[in-house]
Amino acid sequence: MAQILQGQRQTYGYQPGQAGWDSENEALDISSALDILRPVDVPLLTLIGRDSLRDPAVQVKHEWLEDEYRPQTAIGDLSDVGPADPIAVTLASAADVGAFRGTGGTGSPAAYDATSMNPGDIVRIWDSTGEELGIVTAVGSTTIDIDRSQLGTTPGVRTAACNITVVGTLQPQGLTTVGQSRTTTKSPRFNYSQIFEDSFRASRTQQNSAKWTAQNDRGNEMSKIMDLMGVQFERTLIFGEKQQPSLSVATQQGPAGAMGGIRSFISTNVYDKAGAALTEPFLEDALQASWEAGARSTHAFVNATQKRVINNFMDAERRVDYHDTRLGNTIETYATDFGNVSFVLDRHMPIDEVLIINSDKIGFGAVVGGGLSMSKRPVESSEADLWQIVGEYTCEVRLERSHARIHGLDTTIA
Repeated sequence: MAQILQGQRQTYGYQPGQAGWDSENEALDISSALDILRPVDVPLLTLIGRDSLRDPAVQVKHEWLEDEYRPQTAIGDLSDVGPADPIAVTLASAADVGAFRGTGGTGSPAAYDATSMNPGDIVRIWDSTGEELGIVTAVGSTTIDIDRSQLGTTPGVRTAACNITVVGTLQPQGLTTVGQSRTTTKSPRFNYSQIFEDSFRASRTQQNSAKWTAQNDRGNEMSKIMDLMGVQFERTLIFGEKQQPSLSVATQQGPAGAMGGIRSFISTNVYDKAGAALTEPFLEDALQASWEAGARSTHAFVNATQKRVINNFMDAERRVDYHDTRLGNTIETYATDFGNVSFVLDRHMPIDEVLIINSDKIGFGAVVGGGLSMSKRPVESSEADLWQIVGEYTCEVRLERSHARIHGLDTTIA
C-alpha cells in the first residue's frame, strides 16, 4: 500500500545543480505586481507598459533594425554659375552630398552619395531670389548636372545656399531601362539589458509582533520594494546610459550591463536653452522638428517647476466672472498643427527639462525568462528568512527623431 507523505516542500529557486535546488518550484514570477504601482509614482512606466517590447529580448544585447525615407532636399552652391544652362551644381557640404537618398539610412554624411540621384529626376531650385524647375541629366560623386530649359521656367542667378528639392521623376514613354536602385539600407540599433535586484529579511519575531504598521511584515516589505523597484525602472527609462557587460564581473561595481534610457537615444532634436524660460515657441519648434521628420509626438514629461510655467501660458487669456468661486490653472494638452501632446507630471524629471516622446516608438520589457521574480534564499537562521527580488529588463527607443528634449530651462517661476 502506498504511503502518503505530508508536509511542506521548500524551494530556493536559484543556482541550478546546487544542493537544495528544486527544479519543479523555481522562483515565483511577480512581474504582474508592476501593474498595481500608482501611476502618479511611475507615470512613464505606466504609459509605456511593463511588457511593451515590439520584439522579444532573447539576449543581453537587444537589437533591432530601423529604416527611414530618403531625404528629398539638399543645399547646392549656384553662386558662381549665374543663369547658365545647363549647370553642374556642387553640393554645399558633406551632409548634402547625398541628402537626396541614403544608402546607409543613418542620416550621417558618410552614409550618403550624390550618385544616388537618377538622371530624369525633376528638381525645384529655389532661394530668396526666386525659384525654377530643372531636370537632372547626370550625377557625380559631389555634383549634379541640371538642364534648366525644358520645363518652361526661367533660369536665374541663385545663391551659395540654394535649396534643391526633388519634385518627381521624368520617364519618357517606351523607355525600357530603369534608373539606379533607390533602396535604403537598414540601420542597426541596440540596447543592453540590466539586472534589477533587491532583498529583504523577514524575522519570525518581527512577523509575530503586534505593530502599528502592516501586520504582515513580509508582505509589507515586499510591497515597499516593489514601489522602489518601479521608481528605479522609471528613472532608468529616463536617465539610463548603455554599458556593455563584461564577460567576467568580479565585483558588484561592474562593469555590469546597463540599459540606455530614452534621453540617451535622442541626438537630433536636442535643445539647450542656456537658462531661458520655457515658452510656447520652444515647444512648437520641437514638435515641428519631429513633424518634419515624418513623426508625431504624443506626450511631454515635465517636473512640477516646468508644469507650473506651462500652466501660466494661459494667463493672458484668462477671464473670471464675479460669480466664479473656483480659482486655479492647469493645462493638460497642447494642440498644434504638428500634433497634440499631453503633459504628464513626473517627479523624477529634472526641473529644467521637458522630454517629448512618441509613446508608440518606445518599449520596455524583460529578457525572455527574466521577468521580476521572488525567491527564498537558503536558510541562514531559524529566526529569519531572506527573500530576493530580481529581474532583467531592457527598453527600445525607435526612430529617435520622433522624440525631443528641451533642457537648460530657467527654473524660477514668475
